[in-house]
Amino acid sequence: MSQRQDQSQDGSRNGSHANNAAPPPPPPASYGQPPPPHADTGFDVVDQPGTFMGRQLASWAERFGASLIDALLIVSPALAAMIFFATSNVSTADIMNGHGGRTILINDLLWLTALLFYVYDRWLLQGRTGQTWGKRILHLRLVRMDNGYPVGPGHAFIRDIAHMLDVPCLPIGLLWPLWDTRRQTFADKLASTVVLSDRPKEPPDQP
Repeated sequence: MSQRQDQSQDGSRNGSHANNAAPPPPPPASYGQPPPPHADTGFDVVDQPGTFMGRQLASWAERFGASLIDALLIVSPALAAMIFFATSNVSTADIMNGHGGRTILINDLLWLTALLFYVYDRWLLQGRTGQTWGKRILHLRLVRMDNGYPVGPGHAFIRDIAHMLDVPCLPIGLLWPLWDTRRQTFADKLASTVVLSDRPKEPPDQP
């Protein structure tokens, strides 16, 4: 009888030891699919020609149209100044003699307005939002290549200075986006900028 009690006590001890034993380690985690290339994992992002960071780049025609709209809006006060002065009764001789002060004042204010339009549109507005008036109408946006954000007023000013390289290289400098994979002018390459198309995509046709 005592031998059976000892065996039952040993069995209960072994059962308690088994219950108190540490659970087996979990199986090793299986390898899943690699993260998408746009994640910050060191994978190189390969853009197709005409795209940047997976977004569509603006075409040469769109950029030309936006520049034309900007030029018309910015130059309009200057054109008004030239028309106003040409239709006034003030001659060059009157100006040399100190006459026609009111006409000269209005003419100077119109030219100053054109200059302020240029500074606001090209440097302040485009630097902060990535869009000039023309780019906003055509749904385009200028961004930095290193982070995809607007360039800032100072960088927009530097980019405009770099555009002076496009002028001596006419027509190559301004036509370069036609065959460039990133559709950049020489100024874009120097300033490390691209112009994106923000035009909303049309939903696919329903069957």
